[in-house]
Amino acid sequence: MRVEEVYIAQSDLIPRLEREWRAGVWNVGVINLSRPESYAFLPEGSLISYVPPEYRDKYPQEYQEPVFYTARTLRGWIYNPDLSPDGPPFQSLWDLTTEKFRGKIVLEDPLNSSDLELQLITIVANADALAADYEARFGEPLKLREKNAGYEWLRRLLENQPRITRSWRENMEIVTNSKEIVVADAQTIRMANVVDGTYNAMVAKGITPVDTQAGYRWYAIGAFNKSPNAAKLFIKTMLTEEAGAVFYEQGFLSTDPEWRPTVEWMEMLLDLTYWDPDPEFVLEHGPEVIDFWLMYAP
Repeated sequence: MRVEEVYIAQSDLIPRLEREWRAGVWNVGVINLSRPESYAFLPEGSLISYVPPEYRDKYPQEYQEPVFYTARTLRGWIYNPDLSPDGPPFQSLWDLTTEKFRGKIVLEDPLNSSDLELQLITIVANADALAADYEARFGEPLKLREKNAGYEWLRRLLENQPRITRSWRENMEIVTNSKEIVVADAQTIRMANVVDGTYNAMVAKGITPVDTQAGYRWYAIGAFNKSPNAAKLFIKTMLTEEAGAVFYEQGFLSTDPEWRPTVEWMEMLLDLTYWDPDPEFVLEHGPEVIDFWLMYAP
């Protein structure tokens, strides 16, 4: 089976699929996307969720509809373990908003990183848990200037003068080469670049109220593609251990509950706590969160 891969940023891919669909250009065989709420922006009937029959009983129903979620990514916080050998240099997400970390937080620009955008939106969505964590951490109720603890956390983080970067590579290089403790946002898949010796970093674990935020990779088939059986075979093949290694040995976690990592370093990822994104919240409040970022980002 010959596969022609086309890589397009999601911000460009969704409009392109819509234009082609409405023009009757139905060349999409299989699509792989990272943002679950993007399904709502596509023309109704343009994509079909396909789960190979032998996998339908293995994957939870919530990972099969409206599209087939096959991999989970986690995005959290990294630090240099040589500078903090006893573990993460912070205990709570609120610690990142304190004077100790002023100017020592490194963030990708969410206008360039849809993964960080989703991470921030997911954190804001869990305002109640953030409020409870603040009181547990500091022994007093949170005093709000914003409408909830999620936006208050984001405002305080941005007021703490974080360094804004253009790419994940910058984040990894800063953490690796810094002479003082810094904390950066990062996807856990970047630990593959630590294992191969490119960078020196560790994912923060045991953080309250949660270590990471989840994102998903999902497959769907173009409704009127020219080779539907080949598209189905491709999805089925990518779920096998051999073909799926391109994802599942680089830090992506399968949503198959029976799955276990085939590389040793990934075992640590299974113990990280995470919040799932809420597609409805992302659709309704995502633009508001980004506007909030633009208002307070340095």
